[in-house]
Amino acid sequence: MRKHIPGCGYEEHQKVETLSATGWTALPNHPKRISSHSLVGLENQSLLLIGGWDSGNDGAAQSGIWQLKDENWNQIGELLQADYFGSAIYIGRSIYYFGYYSKAIQRLDFTETEELQNVEQIGNQPRNFYFPVLFQNVSNYCV
Repeated sequence: MRKHIPGCGYEEHQKVETLSATGWTALPNHPKRISSHSLVGLENQSLLLIGGWDSGNDGAAQSGIWQLKDENWNQIGELLQADYFGSAIYIGRSIYYFGYYSKAIQRLDFTETEELQNVEQIGNQPRNFYFPVLFQNVSNYCV
């Protein structure tokens, strides 16, 4: 199991590291100073950075969807609502992103080869939830 860490809290740096059984390894720096974001690992061994707080240009919520693949960061899309302090979960071929700042629930759909296909807002949370914990469950679990 690997853990990837680009930035943390409101820290204003671009460093990214991965933790494996043998220790920490530096990865390519992110081109922006983003913190308070969500990370999702894909089956193709790439890493997505979704939303977050961009400390550059006086600071702002950011809408970028960034992918670290083959040692390169590329912006592959945009959330419909910029956000930070949110959470994401990968289910099937979709990532569900629950934003804190905008309260938007957004679905990112991917092709079979894990290329971003579509971003859609599918709802809103009733209030702001700070880094909500997300679980996948079967329908009618409590029935």
